Amino acid sequence: MEEHASMTVNRGEHRSVFLVMTYNRENTGALYEVKFKYGGEVDDVGGGATLEPVDKFSRFKTGARIFNRSQLYIFIKDGCDKLCLRSFDTKTRKLDPSITTTLEFKPSRTVVSAYDILYFLEDASPFEADPLPSFAKYNPDKKNWE
Repeated sequence: MEEHASMTVNRGEHRSVFLVMTYNRENTGALYEVKFKYGGEVDDVGGGATLEPVDKFSRFKTGARIFNRSQLYIFIKDGCDKLCLRSFDTKTRKLDPSITTTLEFKPSRTVVSAYDILYFLEDASPFEADPLPSFAKYNPDKKNWE
């Protein structure tokens, strides 16, 4: 039987999936790691024990990942009208300091990663003084917003 290349890469290596959970009542979020053994079997986490969060975020709003990077980007609310971007490195397990933004907080938003860039769009709101949508993109190589 001929093996496909994807079946032979990293044989025996454990893999992880990171999950971001949002707790609406507390307006917080948490990052969890689920480890898998080779073959897709979930690594034993203590016989059904509760997972402990890798990190917690107050005022969590949304998150995204650029596919070929180890960073998870977490947006949190900073004050009453701004958003702040934090980066969690899945290799070092460290949360980087805040990345300043000029993004205004609006209740509805979409974050998409494509072509090594984070694209951020907040929907217009008829209830806001500024009803126009906000659009920005973040380039992690240059560490800047455009």
